[in-house]
Amino acid sequence: EDVMRVCPKHSWANNLAVLECLQDVREPDNEISSDCNHLLWNYKLNLTTDPKFESVAREVCKSTISEIKECADEPVGKGYLVSCLVEHRGNITEYQCHQYITKLTAIIFSDYRLICGFMDHCRSDINLLKCGSIRLGEKDAHSQGEVVACLEKGLVKVAEDNENRIKVSEACMKAILRVAELSSDDFHLDRHLYFACRDDREHFCETTQAGEGRVYKCLFNHKFEDAMSEKCRDALTTRQKLI
Repeated sequence: EDVMRVCPKHSWANNLAVLECLQDVREPDNEISSDCNHLLWNYKLNLTTDPKFESVAREVCKSTISEIKECADEPVGKGYLVSCLVEHRGNITEYQCHQYITKLTAIIFSDYRLICGFMDHCRSDINLLKCGSIRLGEKDAHSQGEVVACLEKGLVKVAEDNENRIKVSEACMKAILRVAELSSDDFHLDRHLYFACRDDREHFCETTQAGEGRVYKCLFNHKFEDAMSEKCRDALTTRQKLI
């Protein structure tokens, strides 16, 4: 029901297209049911760890994997191969492989728990900085970008706090900076910024094509204009301090 109500008809037959559509829903009157959210979460978790999706990646990215030694060496069936390809996305020249990994990247970045190793490195920091729930029952599709944003803000505070009252672990710091770096060329992957600046993007950067950091640059150029929303300006400031 949620799919028929929220997503365009041409996407219904394609699971990845439906996933992308559902995870970008933010309007209150379009909210998807908690059962649907729960199903989405489990599906996405399977997607990133299921050997079937890894074998598709091995098939469509065959020549890419042989070119990128780090990815070729990853163990089978642990979800590491997809993470490795996501990290090397900029070096992928095969069209089909690039398309597949781009779609998977959007899904993985929609939830911090799906980003390989992020939870292992940042669990205690999430509690320390009171960045929200990491209970298994927490299935809200949009709260997850807020957790990463909260950790990023914490990291910026650490850098600005001369007395170093706040401590973020070295491992989590690396994980946060890696997420910031991997999402820096695609506005859509920084979930907190994507939702905070969605209206501003339409207002200021409607004709700007996504990719290679173009939307970020456009928004940065309009950051101090009166029409820029406060929440977007704040999100941009955090992003600038991380870069």
